[in-house]
Amino acid sequence: NGKFTIKGIMPGQYVVIAQCEGHFSLSGEPSASTQTRKDVRVSEGQQTDAGVLELIRGATISGRVTGPEGQPLTGATVQALRPSYIRGRLVLTAFKSTKTDDLGEYRLFWLPPGEYYIRSQYRMSSQQTPERYLKVFFPGIVEEDAAPPIGVSGGAEVAGIDVRVPVTPISGFRISGRVISAGDPADLRVTAVYVIPRDRRVALVDDDSDRFQNQATDVSGGNFEVHNVIPGS
Repeated sequence: NGKFTIKGIMPGQYVVIAQCEGHFSLSGEPSASTQTRKDVRVSEGQQTDAGVLELIRGATISGRVTGPEGQPLTGATVQALRPSYIRGRLVLTAFKSTKTDDLGEYRLFWLPPGEYYIRSQYRMSSQQTPERYLKVFFPGIVEEDAAPPIGVSGGAEVAGIDVRVPVTPISGFRISGRVISAGDPADLRVTAVYVIPRDRRVALVDDDSDRFQNQATDVSGGNFEVHNVIPGS
């Protein structure tokens, strides 16, 4: 029932902090979202009632990820991104991620109340598999500023947030060049290059969408070569 008792406390001023996994503060402050607190004064020889410390249960967003033909995709990545604004510009920050099960279904739970953008990708690129796949927002939108946000309240479960994603690797242009420095150029080895669309209107924080692995045959001397860059500027 949520009741608690703390014994053997010396007289004085204290801050009582309550925290529970999957629950969040009603204040909505990101820095203290997983806990609530209350100032309490303990007097000599008296029992102090701290009153009620309120936490709200986290929300859940669930759905299914399918391919172009409607086939369920196993192991697809799904992300919940939280929006904010900096100088009037929309900023999306990845908050939580998961992968789909054998039925192509996903469930993002323990989300603080608020708005989220749901994004999915068939496969993530790696050193072993450099192929790149488009990241697509619910319900099947590539452009970040055209995607609709999903609002959730405390303890709510929003189902049916299905995303359809392409399963064919991106095929695009090749960019190569050389990075120079004031030091010995032979010691400069470029592991990755960021290629960012000039006309992007949404900022993506801690996102690897624009990160390309260096696929140059010889990476010494600052040489780099990236493949399958989407046409644009």
